[in-house]
Amino acid sequence: LTFYNDLPGMFADLARSGGHQVTFELAAPGGWSLSQHAASETTLEKLERQLWDYVILQERSDIPVSAEMREEQMYPAIRLLERKAKESEAQAILFMTWGRRDGLSETGLGDFAAMQDQIQAGYMEIANELNTPVAPVGPAWQRAMEHDRDLDLWAYDGVHPNEMGTYLAAAVFYAVIFQQNPEGLTYWAQLREDKAHFLQTIAAESVLEDVER
Repeated sequence: LTFYNDLPGMFADLARSGGHQVTFELAAPGGWSLSQHAASETTLEKLERQLWDYVILQERSDIPVSAEMREEQMYPAIRLLERKAKESEAQAILFMTWGRRDGLSETGLGDFAAMQDQIQAGYMEIANELNTPVAPVGPAWQRAMEHDRDLDLWAYDGVHPNEMGTYLAAAVFYAVIFQQNPEGLTYWAQLREDKAHFLQTIAAESVLEDVER
């Protein structure tokens, strides 16, 4: 969900259009969980290599919806990685992802909204415990689709994002990290101007107007 459409690069381009220079490194092997990152010498070496400003932690979307997997895998990994981030003088940010287009039926979550509710609950529990900020990307997706019922932010598989989904995620991170409104930024990726402006507005509403974030 992070490496699809190069979310970090898209965020950096969006940041530059707002006058911010961004340097980043990516640790996002396909399908990895945060517990795998917490046990990975490669990931931990990246954290220790330099003094980062922010470290973004993104869990696999099927893990936060399970109370057992949260407690056994996700939360211990976030506690460790958040502590490692602090040691490099960085602020950890939790990447609250989106539900799948058709939910996760094997867990009883039969549609996007049901899965999204559980993802949000899973992230907020550990965010409140650690007082760690959250990038509410999944809630921003939900808000965007409430505004436009025909909007599709998923790629063909109903799991990963298409370019609009990634752009909305980048705009949410812009608002979270810089605490600035992304509306009016001139980087639109490959989107039409009106579509980019719509997604910028959704990101601003999701981050800067919501109390719980």
